[in-house]
Amino acid sequence: MKIKLLSLALALMVGLLACGSREGKARLLYNEAITAERNGKPGEYENLLEKIVEEYGSTQVAIEANKQLTVIRRGRRTLRTAAAAQIGSFQMALRIYKLDTSTYPTTEQGLRALREKPPGVAFWDGPYLPQDAPDDPWESPYDYEFPGKHSDEPDIVSYGADGRPGGAGEDADIVSWSSP
Repeated sequence: MKIKLLSLALALMVGLLACGSREGKARLLYNEAITAERNGKPGEYENLLEKIVEEYGSTQVAIEANKQLTVIRRGRRTLRTAAAAQIGSFQMALRIYKLDTSTYPTTEQGLRALREKPPGVAFWDGPYLPQDAPDDPWESPYDYEFPGKHSDEPDIVSYGADGRPGGAGEDADIVSWSSP
């Protein structure tokens, strides 16, 4: 059965290529993009979708590729928004922690102090979060530093999609001292 489907797909691709239509060429490139996605190559997938839109913009395949690119881009914005919201909730919990203890957790104590009483901290009345501080949307831990370098409050950072300081676009840092 699988061999018949592969043979049929190959015959269809050869037929489309033979006819040389823009739609056929776009479809071949689209199939290549889908293969890249299934093989765990999201960058290649996105690049191929962009190529389809640029080169075959008036075809139905290009319209579909553009819809998929829109979903990908919205998903990235959603991840950045989620990271900023998590940082905001940490900041709120940290302010309550400070009201109780007269200081913020040290860098060493970190966000863990919002769930577990650090040794030697008087007047801790937590937990201040309903669960352990989650990793950022890219599954990396948030960086916490107190005293912070940017204000009187702790610095909290998500290093974005690449997990490294700096970057632009989806790789840009999301930080506690600046609005997204």
